[in-house]
Amino acid sequence: RSLDEPRTLTPVGADTQTGSDAIARVFGARVYVVNRFGGDNLQVLDATRDFATVSQCSTGPGSNPNDIAFVSGRKAYVPLYGSGRLLVVNPNPSPDCSDFVLGSIDLSSYGDGDGIPEMSQAAVVGNRVYVTLQRLANFIPASQGAVVAIDVATDTVTDVIELTGKNPFSQTNGLTVAGDSLYLAEVGGFGESDGGIEKVDAFQSSFQGGEFDPFLTGKVAMKIDGNGFINSIVQYAPQLRFEVVAPPAPPGKTSITWSGGFS
Repeated sequence: RSLDEPRTLTPVGADTQTGSDAIARVFGARVYVVNRFGGDNLQVLDATRDFATVSQCSTGPGSNPNDIAFVSGRKAYVPLYGSGRLLVVNPNPSPDCSDFVLGSIDLSSYGDGDGIPEMSQAAVVGNRVYVTLQRLANFIPASQGAVVAIDVATDTVTDVIELTGKNPFSQTNGLTVAGDSLYLAEVGGFGESDGGIEKVDAFQSSFQGGEFDPFLTGKVAMKIDGNGFINSIVQYAPQLRFEVVAPPAPPGKTSITWSGGFS
């Protein structure tokens, strides 16, 4: 006995044919086909028109697009596996693709030294887009994998999360998002038994020092620190408006602070 009811498959026509190395994502009433290796384009199918192709725009020769993450119907991000730049696109372009590419973000410095970080997957969580970096050399992990967080309003990198595992990669399902957490499949070395699954808190795990300090990037509204932190404000966020107050003291005790005396 069949587990599923018989289904009729519609033969692929000229206006619905996709590339041989393709993945699909859905946003609204449209299916977005990322034609990867050898295709180098984003194909948009309209579900209300029997999945007819309404646009098919190039991402650049040899770019090898690997995913698409949507901010809205007018802005999305496409990781390019064969490039050091993350493509910013209009996911609903005109048929001639003249308004397809909105810009790009240079991520080459976050790779393994060859300028190509092997961007693989992307997901939008809140006001950030998170992009996985495999960091491979001849398909062998050159270092730990990473996730880059980018502010979708300014298209600037806000965090770089170094993973404990290597080679964040999965076949076609993309990043798994649950609340504020990302679940990453990490293959490790292809053919080796060193893979696993890593959970990344898209909020807390991205806290870092220096220019990515959560107080300087607006992720937290207050913090307790020493007077030396004022130097970090001057260096990384000179326009930041802030106040210095004594930290709360236990009942019956006096508040004390170093800030103000030496800075």
